[in-house]
Amino acid sequence: MDNQMRTLREQYGSEVKFTQYLSTKQGSIYLNKVNQLIGLPNIVTTKSVNEMSIEGGSIDVVGFTERGEAIVYEHQDISGSADQTHASKTPWYCVMLKTMGYRVLGGVLLCENVSQKFLDAYKEYRWSSERRSYMGHFNVHIVKTQFTDEGEFIPTLFEDSEVKPSRSTNIKHYENFVAIYADDWKIQREDYKK
Repeated sequence: MDNQMRTLREQYGSEVKFTQYLSTKQGSIYLNKVNQLIGLPNIVTTKSVNEMSIEGGSIDVVGFTERGEAIVYEHQDISGSADQTHASKTPWYCVMLKTMGYRVLGGVLLCENVSQKFLDAYKEYRWSSERRSYMGHFNVHIVKTQFTDEGEFIPTLFEDSEVKPSRSTNIKHYENFVAIYADDWKIQREDYKK
């Protein structure tokens, strides 16, 4: 299937054109395809920022969830092969956004191919975020960019791994549970509070 897919160069001609498209309402649908692959929540299709300014540069695309949480999307240049610069920038951008006061759920490096060393390094970053949800800025992934002949973006993972959602279940779920099933339960060693 990969042999029949088109590259970024064939489809868009430049990385900049593609990342500009990703920040549009229609392009955000592509970003949500990526999020589904890696277990991140959808971003609001009207709240993506192209070339978001940070100290010393800018981030290709930052998407925001309905709760205002940030997700970083960095795309490798037109060469397609993940390099040390882009692999390093992606987690760095996540950290920079966190220092700017954003709640960061993760970051994604989009590229056409990558070495196993980079995949292993990103797995090390994710280890931190999987154990501590407040470290979502280390929830970084590398996703393959490819297009059908009709121009549809079909992201895929470079490695087989279990997708773990990055956000815990909404507190409303538990409030509803208590109201339906546990309203008369006795709470031990704590004051009773609704």
